[in-house]
Amino acid sequence: MTMILKRFTALVLLFLLLPCVVPAQEQKEKDYETALTLGTFQLETGEYANAIANFKHALAIKPADKAALVSLGIAYSRSGDMPNARGILQQALVVDPADPRTQYELGIVLFKLGDAEGAKGKFTDVSNGPADETLKASASEYLDMIASGAGPEKKRYSLNVMAGAQHDSNVILDPDNPVVPGLKKADWRFITTLGGAYKFIDKEKTTADAGYSFYQGLNDTLTDFNVQQHTLTLSGRYNATEKSRLGLRYEYLYSLVGGDKYSGVHQVKPSADFSFTKATVTEFFYSYENKKFYDSGFFPANTERNGNNNAAGLTHTVVLSKQSAVTAGYAYDRDSTDTDFWDYTGNKGFLSFQSKGFDTGISLSASSYDKKYGGVPPGFTEKRHDSTREYSAALNRRITSSFSLNLSDLYVQNRSNLSLYEYRRNIVTLTAVMHL
Repeated sequence: MTMILKRFTALVLLFLLLPCVVPAQEQKEKDYETALTLGTFQLETGEYANAIANFKHALAIKPADKAALVSLGIAYSRSGDMPNARGILQQALVVDPADPRTQYELGIVLFKLGDAEGAKGKFTDVSNGPADETLKASASEYLDMIASGAGPEKKRYSLNVMAGAQHDSNVILDPDNPVVPGLKKADWRFITTLGGAYKFIDKEKTTADAGYSFYQGLNDTLTDFNVQQHTLTLSGRYNATEKSRLGLRYEYLYSLVGGDKYSGVHQVKPSADFSFTKATVTEFFYSYENKKFYDSGFFPANTERNGNNNAAGLTHTVVLSKQSAVTAGYAYDRDSTDTDFWDYTGNKGFLSFQSKGFDTGISLSASSYDKKYGGVPPGFTEKRHDSTREYSAALNRRITSSFSLNLSDLYVQNRSNLSLYEYRRNIVTLTAVMHL
């Protein structure tokens, strides 16, 4: 009788506790998915320390989980910690010895550690196995480097070359400074960009780099609108905690139009972002711009726009899955110039969606920018008020580890109470990018 009573009591307790056990297990599964998803997003955006922390949390919930192991190994690899990357990826291969992505990532780690033979074996397995063509092509590149005797190199610099073509349905150099009516027409242009950056500080919590980029746009017929730009940047980032980061960026942009000096702009932008929840990142920013314009034959009153701009705002990113995220934001800015009818206050809202796989990425965005000007332009009787809406879509296709193709479409509609400033514009761009 006593034994029956004990069993009955145990069954009653199990019945009472079961509803608590199930939700606890569901919460663990939810925490695992959140940690893996946010970590993957941080990995793609270069926040390696935070990605590592999230992948470790996922592994604590599910020890020996292949997805978490591979992701953690990749994060260690990209952060430069090759010994830890090797150990974690080797654990992942124990779980699934034939996984092509794990073999490929371990091959990269072994190559950078100087184990050419070990790397060769992994890349050969990828080339001969069921991997997709992009992964096989990248593995073949490493096999060629190993065959040529090339060794690993930890680069502190990056160099990108971009070239392509654009079709602009309504060539307007600057929407705030409209050209003579009748010159607004469609044109083709060839564009090219050469950019490089050097990371002079690369520590666990602190990074800093300097960069330069050159842009040239050459129109087919409207050569007075040929644009050349030189951009210098200096930026730094500090990971204060696992959930907060501080950033500071300086930029100088010097532009020429039709061979004549057009503008020089200095910008300073401090920022701070926080992960208030495991699947979100919120950034607060402020920027100050000092702008100097130059008069030319085509823009004889350009210096009237000399002045400065103060802006502040925030962006909020929600990670939807391991490859996708949506970002919403708002910014307020005030432009103060030497001539009051160029002064304005602006309110801008924007929304974007990004999805990135191993070899293909897409992005969609939309924005609305309302600008109220402070004075009455010459020839008019009322102050200007503009509302600009922009919609864009872009597709990126990675061909090899260092070469990609990009196709994008940008549609702009500017509505104004002053008819001179109203316009529509559609720009389609196809470019090829080489990462050196």
